[in-house]
Amino acid sequence: MLYVIGDIHGCYKKLMKIMTNIPEESKIIFLGDYIDRGPDSKEVVDFVKNLKNSILLMGNHEDMLIRYFESGNSSWLFPNNGGKETIRSFGSLKKVAEYLEFFQNLKFLHLEIIDNINIIFSHGNINPYFPVYDVLKVKTYEEYYKTIEGKINSIMETNIWERMYFDKPSGNFVVIHGHTPFENVFINSFTKGIFEIDIDTGAVYGGALTALKIPYTPEEIKTDSTIYKISYKDKLEISPLCSLNDLYKISGN
Repeated sequence: MLYVIGDIHGCYKKLMKIMTNIPEESKIIFLGDYIDRGPDSKEVVDFVKNLKNSILLMGNHEDMLIRYFESGNSSWLFPNNGGKETIRSFGSLKKVAEYLEFFQNLKFLHLEIIDNINIIFSHGNINPYFPVYDVLKVKTYEEYYKTIEGKINSIMETNIWERMYFDKPSGNFVVIHGHTPFENVFINSFTKGIFEIDIDTGAVYGGALTALKIPYTPEEIKTDSTIYKISYKDKLEISPLCSLNDLYKISGN
């Protein structure tokens, strides 16, 4: 089974509640924003970095942290961005810096082909101009920005910052992302099916932390093709979200 977890933002206790429903050794994709605003960023980072069989994507808050250490850009420390809460959790700015290599080595995008459906996992949404398949090959933070140079108009159009929503797929894939909080999971669809799922449900603002449980192997899909939503706000709740059959699949894929 494949699990996907949205923006945690230092909400370690909520993450631990979600993890009680995820079997050990499961494959887990984290969509970024492990840090900032919430009280326990260090605990979250220490937990996810030591997990086996996990994919750790970069969020815009990790990007702001890296920019602060590499160029002195101070936006990470603006009150509404929550960098100071992260420093408090780690104990000092020096101790945060000890994790810089970890943050720099986070992935930017991840592709899974499930039941002949291309599913792209990203922190933010993906616009039609973003070079998805070039970025999937990227290995380093520096390479990421070199790869997208000249192909987008601003940082806000990168897949870790994009907040726009579109009326049709940006490519031959479904995108599952976080970044922009909603009270409940946001599903975007058109005539050929669901092409976007946003699972940021505002955990750090008092909302739920949300994960998806996605059937992954042929046996799991044959048994039950349902994608389940797992959320924790005041209690753990599990409910069907949609089916793999509801997702957008390009002709001939």
